[in-house]
Amino acid sequence: MHILANRKGLQHGQKTGPITINYGFMKALFNIELSYDSGESFSITKNSSETEGRYRKLHHLVRADFYAAMLLQAVCHATTYDINNVNYASLYDALCMWYEDPISFYEFVISLKKFEQLGLITLANRKENGRFDIQLRILEEDTYFIVVSPVVFTKGFTDLTLSHWKLFFAALLQTGTGKEKVLFRQFDNEQHDNMMHKGLKQFLHKHQASDVKRLIEELITIPVYNEKPLFIRPKEQLTYKYEGRKLSVAYFSVHPSWVLSHKKGQKYHFPIQPVVKFSRFARFIQHELEQLGLTEHFTNNIQLVNELISTLKPKGKVLSRHVLHKIREYIREQHVLPTSLTDFIQNVSRSRMKATIENLARTEGVHQWIAPHMNGEVKEQRTEAFVSRMSYFATPTLRKLFKKGYTYLQRYYTRLALYTSNDYKHVQEFDHMPMMKEIRKTAARKKVCPAAYAALEKEALEMWEANPDWERWQVTNELGKWLLDQLEHLPSQDTMAVLPPGVQLEDILLSFS
Repeated sequence: MHILANRKGLQHGQKTGPITINYGFMKALFNIELSYDSGESFSITKNSSETEGRYRKLHHLVRADFYAAMLLQAVCHATTYDINNVNYASLYDALCMWYEDPISFYEFVISLKKFEQLGLITLANRKENGRFDIQLRILEEDTYFIVVSPVVFTKGFTDLTLSHWKLFFAALLQTGTGKEKVLFRQFDNEQHDNMMHKGLKQFLHKHQASDVKRLIEELITIPVYNEKPLFIRPKEQLTYKYEGRKLSVAYFSVHPSWVLSHKKGQKYHFPIQPVVKFSRFARFIQHELEQLGLTEHFTNNIQLVNELISTLKPKGKVLSRHVLHKIREYIREQHVLPTSLTDFIQNVSRSRMKATIENLARTEGVHQWIAPHMNGEVKEQRTEAFVSRMSYFATPTLRKLFKKGYTYLQRYYTRLALYTSNDYKHVQEFDHMPMMKEIRKTAARKKVCPAAYAALEKEALEMWEANPDWERWQVTNELGKWLLDQLEHLPSQDTMAVLPPGVQLEDILLSFS
């Protein structure tokens, strides 16, 4: 291990140790250039055009790709090759911790997007906090790993060219743990389906063998770290073989200083620990965990604590206490934490949040756009989907979104009301009652606000179910009389909510966030 002139060393006085890289991942990385001449490109920003220069070659390896590849393998979990609960900023901050001369944030993000598009990694968004999980693509047939010296994070290394890097990593992967192992590489060989094993001219995209020879000589002679180069000449053997005057084969070895063996007990992966934010709220959660006797289940697991805090923070303290009590009940029954803490929290929160969100939407006037002209089970499913999306926001935030959204919706998504009794079908239990047909027709004629009427039918259902002699309500129409009387007190609405096909209220509201 060495103290490098990176942020680890300069700001924290920490040594930078070796990491391991997976052969399968590196093979997939190099093999993106099997389609080098395809000319296929990818867009970095939406609505970009070729003339704006916002396209990049999809099947060309660039310097930033190696920065990203090393960083991802340094911070992923050793056995699962995943990186959890991160965003681009936290990943880039880690890159700056490792490299003495880091690339720009923009270059780094471009490489990650390229990796995602090519299937080298997958990104799964976390709805609760806007972060994501990354899974590295590891080929099952190539799961072995190579220990890589921290020399690759030094400025001496990154000052070399991309061709130097490619040849070094390919040689290191071929060397494994064999110190001074002599490698031989053909200058020309187009047949191999593994990019790393093609001829050096094809692998490095060089037209002249002399250009490749110059690169090898530079790797043998240029000191990179502690006055040592990356390659050495093979002992008692020629460096190059000729066929006539044509260069045919190159022989070289990786410098023994950079060929490392795996040591038992040494750490080679350094997962990113999300920073605990919301310190005041974190103290609140810590206090509640202590009060409920849950502290032991979260001890020494910063990532789990962060997941708990970041998921509960938008829900506020009242709902958070409710959720923590439910977690305690689950542990008492199952003796373990829920498998997915985030999913458990969302499920527990949804029922209580549903009533809160629907009432707030009704108060702020946007409720009518949740499921316009839908009834029964379809309406209920649409409402559940709306509540699910909006449950990630705190009540004050929701109120602001609903207020902004109402003005916009009134202007662009209403039309003159032409109500029918179908617009007032809300409680299925009442559909078979003859009196309800007349009540709903009356509501349509009076142009009663459908949202207000929906709340009225739900109230009537509660009264009906609470009455032990509910058959009497149906026979004597007492419930119907009560509903007709209440109709006179409901607000009328001369316009009705409309939404184009495929457009959902939450998408409109979230555009104001």
